[in-house]
Amino acid sequence: KISLCYNIIIVGKKEDREGHMDKINDFLLELEEELKYLKPKDASEVLSHYRDKINIAQDYGDSEEKIIATLPKPSKIAEEIYNSKGISYVKIRKKQLKRKEISKGIFSGLIVLLILCALVVINIYLVSSIIKLGQLLVVSFGMNTILDIISMFIISLSYIVLIIILMIYIFDLLYILSMHFLYDVLYIFDKKHHDYKFMDFTISGSIEKLFKQKKFIFKTLIGCIICLVGFGTINYIAKGYMYRSLNNSTIATDEYVIDEEITEIVLEESEIIVTITQSAKKDKITFRFGNESNKELEYVINDGKCVLSGISAEKYDFLGLLNEPLSRLEIIIPDSINLDVIELNINNGSLDITQLQNVDQLKCELVTSNLALTKNNFDNVDITSSETNLGLSENNINNAKYTVSAGTFNINQDVYVDLEINNHLAKLNIDQTLGTNVIINSESATNTCTKVSFENLIYKDVSSESTLEDVNTIVSNFTSSKSSTISIKRIIAKTSLDLTNSNNGNFTLRYIKTPKISANLSTGYVNLYDTNLNDNLTNEDDNSYLSAYNTYSTTTDLNLISYFTNIVIEDIKLNSMNLELNDGRFDIKDGTITRSDIRLNDCDLIINDLDGKIMYVYVNGGYFSFYNNTIKSSNIELTVEGELIKTTLEIDSTTLKEYNKG
Repeated sequence: KISLCYNIIIVGKKEDREGHMDKINDFLLELEEELKYLKPKDASEVLSHYRDKINIAQDYGDSEEKIIATLPKPSKIAEEIYNSKGISYVKIRKKQLKRKEISKGIFSGLIVLLILCALVVINIYLVSSIIKLGQLLVVSFGMNTILDIISMFIISLSYIVLIIILMIYIFDLLYILSMHFLYDVLYIFDKKHHDYKFMDFTISGSIEKLFKQKKFIFKTLIGCIICLVGFGTINYIAKGYMYRSLNNSTIATDEYVIDEEITEIVLEESEIIVTITQSAKKDKITFRFGNESNKELEYVINDGKCVLSGISAEKYDFLGLLNEPLSRLEIIIPDSINLDVIELNINNGSLDITQLQNVDQLKCELVTSNLALTKNNFDNVDITSSETNLGLSENNINNAKYTVSAGTFNINQDVYVDLEINNHLAKLNIDQTLGTNVIINSESATNTCTKVSFENLIYKDVSSESTLEDVNTIVSNFTSSKSSTISIKRIIAKTSLDLTNSNNGNFTLRYIKTPKISANLSTGYVNLYDTNLNDNLTNEDDNSYLSAYNTYSTTTDLNLISYFTNIVIEDIKLNSMNLELNDGRFDIKDGTITRSDIRLNDCDLIINDLDGKIMYVYVNGGYFSFYNNTIKSSNIELTVEGELIKTTLEIDSTTLKEYNKG
């Protein structure tokens, strides 16, 4: 309000008015207070009116006393304005302003409460970090080298002070914000303007007063950062604790030789790096274990089952710079010993199994980890993973089930009898892999299959995107739903190829060789290109799969039922085609179909440049067009029957061998 009044007054010649403004200033302040029940816009207009009067009088040289004497009293001005707006105006405005003040106070109170809650939560989190770093401070005294002891003590201490300073700054910031809103709450109970001393309090200000030094906390902050960066760099370069922490480079030094006969190894949920190998140099199962804190490996053997206790790594800071390195476990299995089961549960870590030949079953549960399986033989594998990177190469597995959620999953040159993959949100890549019975279920995922040979393939996509290239099968069944897109280039299905879609599931197939294509389609789109035709070889192609595709020869029958689907068939060579088309659109362009039987129900059928022998079309509404551009004379004998009145026909009979309409 005061600033507004000054803006009103300070106009014109400052020099002439200096020392003569007190009474005018008081007048305008009093007027503004009297007009407090007016709306801000109306009050501003009234104040502007009297500002102009005062300016004009001052320009004519009237004294301050004379100007004030000629003006009505502020209370009189306000009374006249309020009366002009109605008898109940002031009463209504008082209620409105009261409600506004209460609402503002309630809102401010809620903000204060939220700020206090945020302050408590943040401080609890930061205090827990300080406690963890305090543990590292104590642990540093027991480290193996002088460098680690000195540097980690200074780093931990600097880190603790840094967090304390952060807590101080966060407290001061949130305290100042809360006091701003608290003032509005207090104003509801006391309309007078007060200077509340406790609102000016800050921890940083109090500390600077205590040490009688400006920017004391800021200087301490800079010093801590220098210590952290300096000693941290030295420790990392010397491959001390920080190097081991950031690179998980713990070395397995302790060796445990298992004298008892065991057939099963189980690792309880652990944060750990595990490697499993097979050795001809060992005659007993051996565990090698390494831990930063020099803890011993705990295990229990009962009835041939060895259970390794869960192992965790201490989390010392929220940035992950000083966390305890993951423990390392090496499991060495002699060639002479066969195991029934290895079961591992790893949450944050990695698993590497190489050239294992004498274990029947592998079971793994992995979370935010890495898995590598290379050149192993298993009878059964069951892996469940979440946010994990899986890499499998050159394994021979009879029965495998993979359930993956997020992360990446790569399979390269594996051989399976039975394979089931359930993929949710992960990126799947299968390359040069063989399988007898393969089931792939995908939901909200991205999949790539290249140069694969699966005898019996069931492939289901839900809200996913899949690309398959050079696929060799006997029986294939593909299902696309919920806006999925399955794209296939060069597929051989020696017995049959089945396509099913729903909820806007889509297919694009290019270069298809199979005796039988069956399709049951509902919504979405389907594109079939180059059916039963060879792919062109170039000098740059060195692809045995491509050569095998071109060498394979068969005749193809197409049986298709569609509802509300857009279908394009182009460059085809079919023995027979049986279609039931309900709504949607069907385009056939370029190719040869020996015999066609088509049922058209309110669907658009457009045929262009097609040769063959016999085509029968039964129409029941919709649109049917047949014309040839590049083919001058077709051998097709076309018969159209049904509800001809309900159907629009555009037939270029001049290029057909025979055209019958009945």
